Amino acid sequence: MKQGLSLAAWISLSIACSNPGKSAGGETPKAPDQPKQSEDARPVISNPPDASAARIVLSLKGLAGLKNLAGYIVDGVDQHGFKAIENDRYAFFSMKPGRYDFIIEGQRANDDASQPNMTGVGIRISGVNVKVGEDTIIREAIELRPTFAIKGKVRLLNGVTHGAINVQVPGTRIKSKTEGDGSFTLLNVPLGAHSIVASNVGYLDALYEGRQWSGQDAPELQPLTLLPSDQALPTGVHYKGDGMTAGVENSVTVFLVRPAGMNKFRISETSDFAAAVWQDFQSTFDVKFRPAGERKLFVQYSKDQQQFSAIFSTEIPMAQP
Repeated sequence: MKQGLSLAAWISLSIACSNPGKSAGGETPKAPDQPKQSEDARPVISNPPDASAARIVLSLKGLAGLKNLAGYIVDGVDQHGFKAIENDRYAFFSMKPGRYDFIIEGQRANDDASQPNMTGVGIRISGVNVKVGEDTIIREAIELRPTFAIKGKVRLLNGVTHGAINVQVPGTRIKSKTEGDGSFTLLNVPLGAHSIVASNVGYLDALYEGRQWSGQDAPELQPLTLLPSDQALPTGVHYKGDGMTAGVENSVTVFLVRPAGMNKFRISETSDFAAAVWQDFQSTFDVKFRPAGERKLFVQYSKDQQQFSAIFSTEIPMAQP
């Protein structure tokens, strides 16, 4: 059998606000063109022998100079073969029914003599649906783009930094560890939608919810703070510090615990969220306050700005003299 499905090839993860279309920093970076599935797609070759399994079939363009080509299914790195089947056509095999993300990566010869001989290229395609025993054909050719680096910092509670904290894009081969100052760099990240998770023994995981990375001027991420595993918090927003210092600017960290299924949040000093923008979820958030007295923060969560949580709040007290 065969299928041609509308492929949600890209998960749009730009930072949304009350006026849809704007990001927290201004214009949302433009994602690469989205491969789509044809309505009249036909299998390139017959189904695998297992009638309940199928393939994802695709074509690649710009193969000249491309080396070390590989592909894998996110969360199934070694479970599905990726092979050339005909000219520029490739396939993932032994696919069970479900919804998948996949990554294709390789290296391309560099024409610029001032640069390394080979440049990493890749792409992540998200939301491919596979049905029982039916090949899924992506008709529009996929072009691999240069990979990039994502930088950030992870710290422990009360601002303590620590080396060897694990940082990774879940379900992929993209991973790193923090340096002694808590900084990390994830290398060879392909274009697409990625979450990032930081983990350490004895601490709760912290994450940045999936965002659409264009690879152009990827910003350094706001720091993540890990909370000891015996200090799990209920849904809401929480402050765990010792209070603010009087007479100076203060930067405080709050912990965000979202209701199940929510992927965005907005934060404000006022309950009406005036001028607050919707952002992709992250486990912790740093807020700067000008010299003043006690403050209060309000947070609301949403699922794609379609379903909304209650409004949560937390007090930020002044430190005791």
